[in-house]
Amino acid sequence: MNRDRRRRNGPGGRETHVKARLPSAPNGRVPEPQGKRFLIGLIVAAWGLARPGAAEAAPVPPAMDAPSEAIPPADAVAARLEPARERLFAARENSLGMKFVPVPGTKAAFCVWETRNRDFRAFKADHDSGSFENQSLNGADQPVVNVSWDDAKAFCDWLTRTERQKGLIGKAQSYRLPTESEWGVAVGLNDARGGTSTNQGERITADYPWGREWPPPKGAGNYSGAESAWSSARMNGYRDHHAVTAPVGSYGPNRHGLFDLGGNVWEWCEDWYDSSQQFRALRGGSWGTTGPGDSMLSSGRGRGRPGERGSFGGFRVVLSSPSP
Repeated sequence: MNRDRRRRNGPGGRETHVKARLPSAPNGRVPEPQGKRFLIGLIVAAWGLARPGAAEAAPVPPAMDAPSEAIPPADAVAARLEPARERLFAARENSLGMKFVPVPGTKAAFCVWETRNRDFRAFKADHDSGSFENQSLNGADQPVVNVSWDDAKAFCDWLTRTERQKGLIGKAQSYRLPTESEWGVAVGLNDARGGTSTNQGERITADYPWGREWPPPKGAGNYSGAESAWSSARMNGYRDHHAVTAPVGSYGPNRHGLFDLGGNVWEWCEDWYDSSQQFRALRGGSWGTTGPGDSMLSSGRGRGRPGERGSFGGFRVVLSSPSP
């Protein structure tokens, strides 16, 4: 898996490249809590709406309790709240309780949040997202992690078959991973803030999922903040109230009504990372991502082999629409 490990310059160290890598321990290996490898990570709780399945979420140690109120969104997000709320109330809900909204400029409806543990366990009941430094990644509404690209594709294929058999979607519709191009539109790379990038490898500077300001404003997303369980890569001065993955929807939506396109977990995309066809593309950064650096940019990319799993990576599903 392309890991959140960074190239360091000087004692503080900074990310200097687009390819995000999972953090590595001093010995060059990812920590192996409870004898297992946990290389990648997820987030849930609808902002401004009822939190999905909040009663079933895994308990959080007292020292890491989230605030009693939802984290206020950044000003840039707040300016788009009303249209985002309207889209959320009009969202289509599938048989698993996953909500989908259309994203203009694509032929797909995006799930508003990353795939949750509860969703994936409908497909694979015994799935274990694991833990990191004794912090659980297994809450029902935390994003599923320790899933490979192959696992994500298998889930999409299963969900497509299941809902076609029930008559809930048409024969021309299917669940799948977003392409990088679709993901770029969803995060806002084709809007007035960031211009349009047709080359997914292009680095667009000073354009983040929350806007153009640095450091990240309060409520920007779940990154490696001051309370992160990944102690070697914390971002000084930023707090997101979660040591590992956050329940999905814990932070404000973007203008399309989508949560967590920045941070929480890296999201598998449909595409190959490059022409070598050895790695699949990942987008969005995770709870182990720090900055400033390319991994936090909307244009930042990660990569992983199709069979790799880890505690920093999950996925988001889209429902494809028939071509007109």
